[in-house]
Amino acid sequence: MSKHTNARKELFMKALLQGKTIKSAAETVGVTEQTAHTYLKDPTFKAEYRQLKSDALQEATDYIQSVTRAAGEVLFQQMNNRKASPRTKIDAAQRLIEFALRIRQENEVLQRIEALEAKLEKTKES
Repeated sequence: MSKHTNARKELFMKALLQGKTIKSAAETVGVTEQTAHTYLKDPTFKAEYRQLKSDALQEATDYIQSVTRAAGEVLFQQMNNRKASPRTKIDAAQRLIEFALRIRQENEVLQRIEALEAKLEKTKES
């Protein structure tokens, strides 16, 4: 495989990661749609694409988590703002409660997944 082909595969993958359709990504990098589908069937390509997509999602998640505290503080300030209307205070309180419940649920699901993964790992070792 030539360096030119590898460069096109990489550009195609980047175009997909930017949210382009397969057809649009293929056109962007100058390959046919059939070639694009051939790339997508390649196990190495699929694994790398999946990893890059996962990395991008994790990066976005990390950013959202980093600003979550500040968002919570804004809601808390609004909830305690003496000049805010009762409706605004109730909305802020409601959002804080919903947020706390969602975090709790996500943590519970994560713990269950980790427990299942540990059991699966033990099963594989046996």
